[in-house]
Formats: sequence, structure tokens, C-alpha cells
Amino acid sequence: MERKIKKNHLVTKDNALINASYRLSLVEQRLVLLAIVLARETGQGIDPSSHVTISAASYEQRFDVERHSAYEALATACKALMEQMLRYTDINESGKTELVESRWVSECRYVPDMAVVRVTFAPLVAQMITRLERHFTTYELEQIQGLSTPYAIRLYELLASWRSSLKTPMYRLAELREKLGVKPDEYQRISNFKARVLFPALEQINRKTDIEAEYDQERNGKEVAAIGFKLKLKSNEAGVDTASKPDGVSEDFVPMTLKQITFFGAKLAADPAFGSVHALPGEEEPDFAARIMRLLKNVEKQKQWFTDLQRMGYRADKDHK
Repeated sequence: MERKIKKNHLVTKDNALINASYRLSLVEQRLVLLAIVLARETGQGIDPSSHVTISAASYEQRFDVERHSAYEALATACKALMEQMLRYTDINESGKTELVESRWVSECRYVPDMAVVRVTFAPLVAQMITRLERHFTTYELEQIQGLSTPYAIRLYELLASWRSSLKTPMYRLAELREKLGVKPDEYQRISNFKARVLFPALEQINRKTDIEAEYDQERNGKEVAAIGFKLKLKSNEAGVDTASKPDGVSEDFVPMTLKQITFFGAKLAADPAFGSVHALPGEEEPDFAARIMRLLKNVEKQKQWFTDLQRMGYRADKDHK
């Protein structure tokens, strides 16, 4: 069945942005995501020298809110974004770690008579939203429309960035709190963090998105030291399993032979783009290659990584065994 891209409203974000430390309200996050979608749909793209126009009507339509409150919410969120900062660490050309800080937007314009706001993203944020040569995550705006807390949106984005491996790393509790935008003085007891942040976010994600997740935890004595997640991918609205049948996989897909698994598994392991997403911290290339070869024995993994395999020169049809 053909997928309709316009219906799906794709959001693409660099994983450095997804993993960055920032605290945005629900409306502020929705504004950013809607701007990404609108810039993509119009072909305008995100550019620090131009603005993205967001109307109250589009916000109302995507997030099912009242028209009279949509413009007020957008204007308030845009004004707040002018003060918001994001922070993340990067590795420079010398191999040194750098702490990077940036504002989200450099300019906001308000047009009450037209019920629109015009947003200009800061240069670094614009670059992180649009660049695809590194680690990135794509998902559909529809997946977060039903999420009603900023924690649920942040957790969904974090989980979506690990959908290819179906599990996340174990995050130290302080690290996970930071990634979800929980303030240091909020929900300091683990029972409160679970009850007010983690459990409600997981419940919404499992009920309203294309991901089903369960959490796991590591303890240091009696205290929870780290939390990670295992994922399952649901079918989309068209009934197509996004894990087993990505774009480009034909109906006459032929599973890989053992020889192909060995050959293309090694090529994937040596590919920097693939490795940046799938290699485990500290994992040497021979171990990474062996793990990828084991995973490729599962036909669903072959389909899931089909685009990457194609980049390596693989063809999955009856005439190419």
C-alpha cells in the first residue's frame, strides 16, 4: 500500500538535539515540531535567515484545541522560546569535549490580525534540525498529537531514536531526568518521579503512539541507579508494520543468504553512519560486526535495515540471491 507523505507530516531531528538538555513546555514543544513539519511540507526548510509561519488554524487542526486559544498559546510559547536555552556536549576536531549552549529562536514576529506567528530558528538549532549526514530520527507528527505532557513527548523522541535496536541504553537516573526536562528540585524521590513523570509518559506512549515500551532498572543496593527501555513497534494506520516493512521493501522480498549476511554485515559494521547509530559504547568493530551478523539472521532485521543495506549495494529480489 502506498504511503501518503503529506498525511504523515514527517518530523526530522538530529539526535544531538533529541539528547540535548532543555526544558520546554507542552505548547513550546508543539510549536517547534509544527514548525519543522510546515517547513518540510512547503519545501521551505529550516533556515536561520528566514522565518517559518505558523497559523493558529494549523495548530488547532493538528492538536485539537479551540481556535480562540490557539493563537494566544502560540504567541505565549514563541515569546517563551526567546528565553529558552538548550545544552549538549559535542566532540570537536581535536577530540576534545565541548559544552554547547544555544537559544532556540533568534526572532519571533506576531501578526494578531492574521492569527499567525513567524519564527526564526537560531543558526545552531536550524542546522541540527535539517542536517541528515549524521545521526537523525524521523517520526510522524501524528504520533505525538495525543501526548499531553512535555515529558511524554521527550520520552517518545528518546525512544524513537532507538527504534532500530528496539532497546535503549541504561540511563543514570540524573541523566534520564535531564533528558526528560525534569528540574533538579522536582520529583526528587524515585517514587514521585515514577508516579508523576515516568509512568504517565509510558502509559500515553503505549496507548497513543506507534511504540510500546517497558522500562527496566538497575539497582545500587536498595536505590535505583539507572533506567532503560525495551521497545516494540506497532503497526501504522495503514496496517503496515513499520518495523518489518519500511519504504522500499517490495512484496517479493527474498531473505538474505548466509553468505550475504556475512558480507553485508561486515560492510554495515564498517560504515560510520550505521555505526554511529547502532554500535554500543566501547564496542570494537569485530564485535560489532559479529553482533550485526547475528541480528541479520532475523528476516525482520533485514527489512528494518533495508535502506542501510541498499546503501551498501544490497538488492533484495528474486534475481539477486
